[in-house]
Amino acid sequence: MRRQNQALLHFVTALLLTVLLYSCGLSSDGGGPQILPHQTEILEVRVQPDTVAPEDTARFSCIIKDSLDKRFKFHWVIDKGKVLGANLESKTNSQYVSESNTIKWVAITTKGQFLFGVFVDNGAIDSSDVRKGFYITVN
Repeated sequence: MRRQNQALLHFVTALLLTVLLYSCGLSSDGGGPQILPHQTEILEVRVQPDTVAPEDTARFSCIIKDSLDKRFKFHWVIDKGKVLGANLESKTNSQYVSESNTIKWVAITTKGQFLFGVFVDNGAIDSSDVRKGFYITVN
């Protein structure tokens, strides 16, 4: 009987250790929850100035927070005006890519408020991009 109790105690102890190691992500087979690296966050998109005259130039800067990763590309979705400091990325003529977080935009002749966007990606398979929209007024 004592041997059965001892075997049961060893079994329960082993089971508890397995559960503990699994929940900490330390199991030898790589199981357990995945601890993700620090995720990128867009703190703000600065538009300077935020109101421009037709055919005037504004500066867009995407300010991010991340670990020490330096592989970022900035994908700008801009369907009006002329973009300086980024390369055309899509066939739709509205997506540009830059390795710099700052580009310049030459406004169109039409007055109004326009919505553009930016998303940031470091190219890693396990990462997901982050997106932010921003407005500029042509007046």
